[in-house]
This record gives sequence, C-alpha cells and structure tokens, in this order.
Amino acid sequence: MKGVRWILILLVLLVVAGIAVSQDSTKNGNITDQSCPSGAPPDALNSFGSLAVAERLDGHWTRFTEGISLIPRVDFKASQSYGRLYLRNWTSELNLTPPCYVQGGEGVFEANSTAKAFYNALLCTSNSSETSLMNSPCNGRESLRERAELPAGRVYLAMYVVPTGNASWDRWDHVYCSNVVDFLSVCGHPEKWVKNFTLPCHCGVESVLSDLKGRIEKAGFKQISSARVDGNSVFSEVHRLTYRGSKGYLYLEVAGINGMDAARVLMVMGDENVVKAVSELFLSS
Repeated sequence: MKGVRWILILLVLLVVAGIAVSQDSTKNGNITDQSCPSGAPPDALNSFGSLAVAERLDGHWTRFTEGISLIPRVDFKASQSYGRLYLRNWTSELNLTPPCYVQGGEGVFEANSTAKAFYNALLCTSNSSETSLMNSPCNGRESLRERAELPAGRVYLAMYVVPTGNASWDRWDHVYCSNVVDFLSVCGHPEKWVKNFTLPCHCGVESVLSDLKGRIEKAGFKQISSARVDGNSVFSEVHRLTYRGSKGYLYLEVAGINGMDAARVLMVMGDENVVKAVSELFLSS
C-alpha cells in the first residue's frame, strides 16, 4: 500500500509541475512564438517609408503600397536643413521586430523646428495573371491620403507587411542613396523588384498582435490604451495601442489588409507630442 501511495503522490507532483510549466510558457509568450514562427524575407533591404507588396492569387493579383514622407523645414538659400532622417533598425535593438514579415523598414526622424508629414496608402487589384511593373493599371483601386504638421523633436518609426496566410509575393524595395537622407539634394534609385517568393511562416492578426504586445512589455513599456476599430477601404480590422516606457511614448497599430493574406504593422516611438502628431496621420485615415 505504501508503494501505491508513493506512486500516486509522484503522479500528482508531475501533473502540478506540468501545469506550472504550461502557465510559465504562456506567461513568457512561448505559445505565441510557436503560433507566430519566424522567417525573414529574402535579400531584405530597409524599405522604411515606402512599402510595396503584391500577392499573387489564382488568375489575378493584389498590390498594397504605403508611403510616409517626413520633411523638415529647409532653407535652400542658406543651405541649411532643420532636421534629418536616417535609417536605423531600432526595433531589432529592442527586440520589437515582428517575427515574420514580407517587407519592412525602420528609421529615425529628428527636427529642431516644425516639420511636415505626408501619408498615402493604395490597394490595387488586377485581373491579370502577371504583376508587370509596379505602376501597372488597376481594375480596382482604393486609396488613403493624409498630411500633418509635426512639432520639433525625435521620433522612431517602423512599418512592416506581415503574412497572415500561405502566399506567393512580389515586393519592391526602396533603395536609399545612403543611410542618412540629405534634404538639400536630390538622389534616387529605381526600386529593387524581388519576384515571386514565399516565406516559411505566417500568422494571423491576433497572433501578430499578441506577439508584439509581449515583446513591447518585455522591453519595459506599460500599456496605456487599447482599441479595436472598424477598418476602411484599404484596411479591415485595426488594433491601436499606446504605451509609455523609459524609451518614450509608443504607438502600435496592427491592421489587416483588405483582400490580401497580410497585415500592416506600424510602430512609432519617441517624444510623446511628436508620436501623437504622427499617429494622427493613421487615426484620421
């Protein structure tokens, strides 16, 4: 009888230990990580400010483009710019990069005077089986446009297209002349077209959101607000969250893209008044 009793006690301990491990895994985000596997796009460039992705579907395709331009005050006569934009993978430094994405980019904008911000998004569908050039005609077209004035300060921005299902992709990476944008000169390169590739990963909008929330909290941010709102002609469901931490104020937006197996992730971090001004571009869309 004593042997049976010890066996029963051992079984109880194993069950309790299993529950504890399961709870700890959930707390640490391991389950989320399993449901949102990692995978980087091939030959990825930092395409901050200019996302352009097409999904190849059965007999047609859908293309999503999104751009944000941040322009400081410039005095060409005095050859003086009152701000600068430079590429920096700050989300990787804080471990905030989505684990799986088709295209993305990160940058930092600093201005010691007021600046202007311009936003546009376009959803284009075509009945053609060929994606052709990025400017090929659309059978269906939906667009968003906004502009805003920004106060002086520093802001970190990142934007990504995340796959939510198995698909074949094309993307057009923006090619910068250097890691620092010179607003006093003109420089440009054609986009780099990466054709017909797949990724070993995808995850749903809720999984993407859960993964990023866990990463942000681990980075020391505390959530202030959370809202889920109806979409528009370009985006379906839109999740908006705000945080505060030692790195500043952070705005997170995760939005499904209509008609595509994809979601767009946006993160803006830095001086609170600048972050709020930038986020107005998307809140108004």
